[in-house]
Amino acid sequence: MKKLIVLCVLATPLFLSGCKQQQGNEAKCDEHSCTKHQCKGGTCDGQEACGREATACAGEVHSAPFIFADDVEWEDAGGGAERQVMAYGKDLMMVKVRFDKGDVGSLHHHPHTQATYVAKGKFEFTINGEKKIVKEGDVLFKLPDVEHGCVCLEDGMLIDTFSPMRDTFLKK
Repeated sequence: MKKLIVLCVLATPLFLSGCKQQQGNEAKCDEHSCTKHQCKGGTCDGQEACGREATACAGEVHSAPFIFADDVEWEDAGGGAERQVMAYGKDLMMVKVRFDKGDVGSLHHHPHTQATYVAKGKFEFTINGEKKIVKEGDVLFKLPDVEHGCVCLEDGMLIDTFSPMRDTFLKK
């Protein structure tokens, strides 16, 4: 008998389609409504948002509703690793991190809660002084300000999620 494993991620609904309509042809935006159009001053300007980023109401920056990996640049993540910032809003960010064998994610800490899914490869992770070997399919959970890092033992890929988003990962 096969087992079905379901992975769920809870997040605020930042990626709803379109603006909530009000009277006339104007659309009224709220913090969760606008991804199809760019909003200024709480009123939708009716223009399609383009590219990776869309400016939401109240100046919040978030991803477009569809993100295609081929359109997202890989950038230096340090220690030989590369990252692709895939999706983000003020409360959540998803980042792919690609490692070659021997690459190091230096010990560090940050004020974000982080969950990491090992999509490929094998890693030696240190979290709060404890070392463990993890492989494809395993998950790591790091509370805010807990020191963590890794060494890649086999070429691999991690899928990191951060709450709130790490705005330092966004290009200015």
